[in-house]
Amino acid sequence: MGGLYFLLPALFVIFVSFLIVRAASIALMMTGLNEKRAKFQALSAFSGTGFTTREAESVIAHPARRRIITWLMILGNAGIVTVIVTATSSLVSSKGYQIPINLVILVVGIFVIYRVATHRGFIRKWENYIEDRIVKARAFEEEPAEDLLHFTEGFGLVRGIIGDYK
Repeated sequence: MGGLYFLLPALFVIFVSFLIVRAASIALMMTGLNEKRAKFQALSAFSGTGFTTREAESVIAHPARRRIITWLMILGNAGIVTVIVTATSSLVSSKGYQIPINLVILVVGIFVIYRVATHRGFIRKWENYIEDRIVKARAFEEEPAEDLLHFTEGFGLVRGIIGDYK
């Protein structure tokens, strides 16, 4: 039973990690990044893997996105270390028949978290909550049109100011 006390915090951190990554992807979308890229970049930064792509350069060039990614990297490292320490402590502190029981609880717990975390109703409520919080916090300022538009190479945007001549 002693190992179970370490296993429950590990499962809790895994669930909170999902919420953090999803919230960050919503925040990245609110800066103008499309949904697929936002989800990938959020997961990539949180896990510390695959964040050296050319696509990541567009994320780093944007100040609000850079702030989001920085927090994801910090929280991701803390979360991964916490899960590793608590899950291994659960197995190390268990004896005999408790080890397979803890492994089953860990696998079932991760499956349940996955099912909850991918439930459309739950995701919709979480997304709406995060969007409302970000809007109320005024976390993002209006961006110039040039930053929101994505042009292929060789194309750009020209802004002309026409004065009032009398």
